[in-house]
Amino acid sequence: MSLLLEGRRDADWDEVMLQLGRWLTRHLGDPVLPAWVAGRSTGLHPHFADLLRERLAELEQLLADGSQQQLERIVAAAPRAIPGPFERCLWRLLLAGRLPEVAQETRLLDCLAQIRRDGAGASTRMLLRDLLRPCVAPAGMTGETGPQPGWVDRPGRQSWMLVLAGGDPAAAILRAQRDDPAWQQQLPDLLPEFNALLQDARALAGELAAAQAAAEELQSRDNGILVEEQRSPALQVLKELARDAWLATVESDPERAGQVAADQQELLVAAAEEPPARAVSPAPGSRRELVAWLRENPGSEDGADDDWLLRCRADFLISAYALYALAQEGIWPTPRWRDGLRIWAEEEFLGRSWRYVAPVLNDAPDTVLQALAGHLGPWLRATARSLDGHEAIFTGLCHRILLQDYPPPVRPDSDQADTVDPVSQAARHPVGLVTLALLDWWYTTGPVDGAGLPDLLEPVFTALCMDQSEALRHGRVLLAAHAVALYRAAPVWAEAQLLPLLRWQQPTLEAALAWQGFLQAPRVYRPLLPVIGSALLDTAAHYRELGKAGEQYAAFLTLVALERDGAVPGTELATALAQLPVEGLRQSARTLAGALAGAGEQRAEYWRHRVQPCLRELWPPLRPEQLPELADSLAELCTEAGSCFPEALQQLRPWLQAVRFPDHLLQQLQAAGLCRQFPRDSLELMAAVIDDRDRFGPDQLQQCLEAIRQANPELASDHRFVHLWGLTDSRGVA
Repeated sequence: MSLLLEGRRDADWDEVMLQLGRWLTRHLGDPVLPAWVAGRSTGLHPHFADLLRERLAELEQLLADGSQQQLERIVAAAPRAIPGPFERCLWRLLLAGRLPEVAQETRLLDCLAQIRRDGAGASTRMLLRDLLRPCVAPAGMTGETGPQPGWVDRPGRQSWMLVLAGGDPAAAILRAQRDDPAWQQQLPDLLPEFNALLQDARALAGELAAAQAAAEELQSRDNGILVEEQRSPALQVLKELARDAWLATVESDPERAGQVAADQQELLVAAAEEPPARAVSPAPGSRRELVAWLRENPGSEDGADDDWLLRCRADFLISAYALYALAQEGIWPTPRWRDGLRIWAEEEFLGRSWRYVAPVLNDAPDTVLQALAGHLGPWLRATARSLDGHEAIFTGLCHRILLQDYPPPVRPDSDQADTVDPVSQAARHPVGLVTLALLDWWYTTGPVDGAGLPDLLEPVFTALCMDQSEALRHGRVLLAAHAVALYRAAPVWAEAQLLPLLRWQQPTLEAALAWQGFLQAPRVYRPLLPVIGSALLDTAAHYRELGKAGEQYAAFLTLVALERDGAVPGTELATALAQLPVEGLRQSARTLAGALAGAGEQRAEYWRHRVQPCLRELWPPLRPEQLPELADSLAELCTEAGSCFPEALQQLRPWLQAVRFPDHLLQQLQAAGLCRQFPRDSLELMAAVIDDRDRFGPDQLQQCLEAIRQANPELASDHRFVHLWGLTDSRGVA
């Protein structure tokens, strides 16, 4: 199960995935989240997409209605719950499927070949338009290096680019056939498609620019944005296609070309003003000629005007042999290797490229490996899942890449620390990619509890853990994220090498990053708890260093407390819970409520044997200044107790007080049927959390009171009932 479609349609969700999806929709304003989605998938799981649509529609309606009170309540519960204009624009585009797809070169080549052979039929035109549709992607996701044109909500945040659905090689593939007579003959029929695509791209660019301007509180588009738009590689390709198709139409049907120019003058003038694309030189087809050609044309960092990419795809053995022959001469044209590795990381080439290319790269100098690290990482990771032979070369290459010199990770500014996800950062870095490749390969071997790590793997992971260099932090973060699986397979190794990274006796930043990795998807594995118990408890004093993972820590600590099996001493758990700041305690209360909700029919037993003892024995006595921030979550915990609602209310009543936005609690009381089942206790809760200054929908209050009166008519004369009913009258409910 997954939140995303990672190259396949995933299975249906269980209750845990549903709750995780709902939790994520409470963070739609976090700029890291849309970039994470775009960087890890080609689409959203249908259930996650439905949750996103519902949440966005709800928030946009509140914004449109100016419902400031409800918006304030939402922000009070989750500071990044409400996306700004730029994030809302991105979510709309992601929901609309405007994500680029990987490994689409074969489909594009087949489509173009069909057009040249059979003409541009309706189905073929639809396929071509789908492959060339404009999409958005985080800058850097496409494999390009250096500064990228794009849009961003404010300086220092993730920049987004306009790209084509077919991926990076689409431009080279299209330009390589510009002079093909069969292609030229079909261009007039494709003019409507290319014009429509160009219009879509301009509209999409305008939407992004407008969202950026709104986020920056500007009234008009900034000139810098327009310059970035014009430099977009995707727009450039579509302009060239529209121009070429129109010029071909001028020759074959001048009257039609004139009509198009009259209808879309601005569009075609803009396309026609673009300088013609540079001529594409073909790479030779024979081995000997290709070796000589590569020797003379080693490529450049800015890209080459030739069809080397197509040669790598169409003639794998010839292109791989040519690179091998040059390597024997000590010549390593790294731009050509990068292009080859990018193509050969696709599934259809993995087996052959690993068999023939891996031994060549095994002999590459370190300087070459470092230059290729950014493309070797994805290739190695793709290969790891279906590795067939050369395992020693695989682990050796990975280890050598880890040993290269990399600049230290850029530390975020203090005002951006909470938005940085070190696990996502690590997964994009060569060190992180190689670490993930090694982990992926290890999982394919079928790890067995207590069997240890493979001999080829253990020294590499040991080196990662022991080498405290900043550049290798990406690897340590990812190992910590897999700590449970590694401990199960190799407990002795993990206790000696990996788990010490979680101890705060080492530099604070190292421990904080390790915990952020561990908390990425924490699991309560009971045999592990006594081993990490001391470090887990110490982490409470370092809550602030965890950044956005702080809430995950509070949730994990609470789940450990609910175990009540002695793996971590109760007195020490109580001390750790007492050290949590108020936002950590709020998350702890929500975790308790979520655990109750997940207990289903066993909710009463779970309350009496887990949640109630945790609150009574481990939760700290709350100070008066903490209660305003916690009353909402504690009241929600009461409503989740089901048939034990009266017991929960009795225990938590001393901590309850008026909350700013009680409407959602009223909804929960109604939805759970508590007003009818426990009218007196429901009235007591409502009297505790509602006062004259509260902001809520009076109709919700009246519905709860009506249910209480029907269940117990005597309560209608209770002074609390009378007071609350008076509030409904004062707020205009008849």
